[in-house]
Amino acid sequence: TVIDGESHVDESMLTGEPLPVRRTIGDPVIGATLNGNGSRVIRADTGGAGTLLAQIVQMVAQAQRTRAPMQRMADAVSY
Repeated sequence: TVIDGESHVDESMLTGEPLPVRRTIGDPVIGATLNGNGSRVIRADTGGAGTLLAQIVQMVAQAQRTRAPMQRMADAVSY
């Protein structure tokens, strides 16, 4: 959360939003985003496994462990 100041933040790596987003006092800030112009003081409200980046990593890992229905059918046919 922004405590003081304001800036435009590049969230494209996580959200796909191509334009920087303005963040000012009281606004949430996503970890692993890039600060653009301006300066601010932020407070980390969540850490570790509770962050958006950690949740994305967990979803990707789960997707890699799960086989798609078409993959399972191809495996069954090939044996």
